[in-house]
Amino acid sequence: MSNKRRNIIIALSIIILCLIIVLLLLFNRFRNYNYEAGNGITEGPTSDFEFTVENFISRVSVRNEFYAVKNAIIIFNTRCDNLSSIYNTDEDITSISNSIYDILDSTYVKDNNITIDNIRNLFDNFDTFNMLIDDMYCFQQDENLYLYIVYGSVGNISKVERTNFKYIVRVDKENKTFSIIPSTLYVDEIGLGNVNEDSDINVEQFKNITNKNANNIFNDSIITDEEYVYDLIEDYKIRSMYDYSGLYNMLDEEYRNTNFHDQYVFEEYCKNNLSKFVSISVNNYNKSRVGEKNKYIIVDQNEEYYVFTEEYPMKYTVSVGK
Repeated sequence: MSNKRRNIIIALSIIILCLIIVLLLLFNRFRNYNYEAGNGITEGPTSDFEFTVENFISRVSVRNEFYAVKNAIIIFNTRCDNLSSIYNTDEDITSISNSIYDILDSTYVKDNNITIDNIRNLFDNFDTFNMLIDDMYCFQQDENLYLYIVYGSVGNISKVERTNFKYIVRVDKENKTFSIIPSTLYVDEIGLGNVNEDSDINVEQFKNITNKNANNIFNDSIITDEEYVYDLIEDYKIRSMYDYSGLYNMLDEEYRNTNFHDQYVFEEYCKNNLSKFVSISVNNYNKSRVGEKNKYIIVDQNEEYYVFTEEYPMKYTVSVGK
């Protein structure tokens, strides 16, 4: 082989290698677009949150998107709580029933023969106490329609036991509207009760969200790091008082194995330290990026350290102590 030909081959190899490196760097930057290099999580979009899912189901990874959907659920739950008030007049009940009806998804309403007249029977004792969201997935139906599948649990003010729930929240990005399916049974029946990122789902039964009104307006959320840190602590506090099993499974593995032999020991620890959990407040915090995850070190008013390692919004492992 001549020297000239050898030099050409070497030059081409170097060019190809450089192209591969550039492509890898661009891919890595795209994958981590929601983070500032070396500075943890960004504050996210300053106006509309970014819809990131296209034609496949995926966990919600954008903080502001997560909270916008969560707030839609809170709006619905608040209506149900208001419906249960003993101080309601007949006029109040009619008004609240209408507001709940305005939010319910039309397909769910039709399939379950829901009317304004039977709203009270269905949602008068609807449990919403201490709602916690454990997981959230999204599927893009078309250019503007997004379907969110939300898994979580609620408590009952009179008992420690919690009830798991499965909600569907549908969002019309263009019209800024949303609708809700607040039924675990119905979500299971239509095959969306146990999805993951490999699931192949069918949502053809859901049509456009119609009849924009004062009750189904979908609002964006902008959650700062400080607000998020307070919510992390609040989530931890609620679980430590009402969700022993859930929190036990969220403990950092090394911390759990070192401090608690089994779940029963952890439950006793939670019960014996109830007053401590109730009084936790954030004194300061630090955030960092560790691999593909976000790490929050939160210090409370008693100089106790809480280390949250977060993979997705409010999906974390936690340890206590330095």
